[in-house]
Amino acid sequence: MKKLSENIIFSISAEISQFVFSFFLGVLTARYLGAAGKGKFWLVYNIAGLLTLFLSMRFHRSLTYHLSKDREFLGEIILYGLMLGLATISGISVVATVFSDFLFEVILRDVLIHWSVLVLISLSHYLWLMIIGVIEGLFLFKAKAFFLGGTFLLKCLLVIFALGIFQMNFEQLILFMGSVETIVLLFIVSLFLMKARHFLLSLTEFLKMLKYSTQGFLSMVSDLGTLRLDVFFLNYFSGPAQVGIYSVAISLASILLYLPTAVRNVLLPYIASSADSQITLKLAKSMMILMILLSFILFPLVWVGVIPIYGEEFSFSRVLFLVLLPGAFCFGVFSLLSSDIEGRGAPWRISNISAIGALFSIILNLILVPMWNSLGAAVVSSVICGLMMILAARIYKKMVGMPLRALLVAKKEDLNFFFQTTGSLFVQMREKLLANIFVKKPGV
Repeated sequence: MKKLSENIIFSISAEISQFVFSFFLGVLTARYLGAAGKGKFWLVYNIAGLLTLFLSMRFHRSLTYHLSKDREFLGEIILYGLMLGLATISGISVVATVFSDFLFEVILRDVLIHWSVLVLISLSHYLWLMIIGVIEGLFLFKAKAFFLGGTFLLKCLLVIFALGIFQMNFEQLILFMGSVETIVLLFIVSLFLMKARHFLLSLTEFLKMLKYSTQGFLSMVSDLGTLRLDVFFLNYFSGPAQVGIYSVAISLASILLYLPTAVRNVLLPYIASSADSQITLKLAKSMMILMILLSFILFPLVWVGVIPIYGEEFSFSRVLFLVLLPGAFCFGVFSLLSSDIEGRGAPWRISNISAIGALFSIILNLILVPMWNSLGAAVVSSVICGLMMILAARIYKKMVGMPLRALLVAKKEDLNFFFQTTGSLFVQMREKLLANIFVKKPGV
């Protein structure tokens, strides 16, 4: 339990560092590019992420799962990841050329970039996911904090250099960022390969990893159907400016998800290596309590701060933020439950939920986005996230024998666990911070 607490602390640090620099990245792109330009930026990175997740079948989660089982095969697992990465990028290249008319005239409507630039961004995104998968599988959550903070800081610096100093146009910005990010990420992968002891490739082992990945293939549809596809519907029906306004609201509502994301990243390898029927239940309730408290803090800050920070053009983002809050709350709980279920070797159960969620998401977006623009997309997002949380809770109930009420309703003992756990984590974080500040150097 102590080791789990330490890893959660480091994972929370990772999410905080990611939030800080991703927030600045959002402000920079909003200020430099305006609502329409920010919308285009969001669309490019989202379509790259969508294609990467779809064609790689979320293989980075398989890296985490299998490394947490046996770290001795680091070299082989990284090579398997690179092999699938090559296949993924080749597939994206085919899609970007064969279906270029549909991709750039419908999905990326009014976003003028060459298909090769999109492939480059997809490559950097795959490498980023792959490195995260390896770091989590090795339980290097302290290193993950530096990695996430460093990569988003790099993005911020690249935007400043490209737009503030060199005055690049939009396509040059994306090309510049993709090139630098890919070089840096390839260097990090090479560092991991240097630490590997052997490279005995096995088709059987690769197929085993691929099987785990394919079992959870439809679960990544939850990301595509509920968290990604809405921006493309919004762009098609309403234009990039609406996407830009919506993207700010998503970023602000996603603040609620940093803590549950930090916990779920630790939970999957923990459950995979040592199944615990109680820890997820306790953590889920603690996260619900914390997200409720955080919501009351965020509401006045967002309402007052959006216009001074992002500009008058983004004022409607405040309304969208309120609509997205319930969905963020539900998705936080869903992410914890799905991570536990995947850690028990049953990712296909989450796939069933994802398929249902994606289907309803597409139908509702087609109805509501043309009517209500970004407001329609926000409503659909919250509804689908709520549906997915309920379905995941029902599946978890069947797997571990927990009543649905016990999963979602906090009791007095849950409040006691929450205050004890958060107090313990706070003390540990303070001690580690003080130790890092006042640690004595050798010979001093």
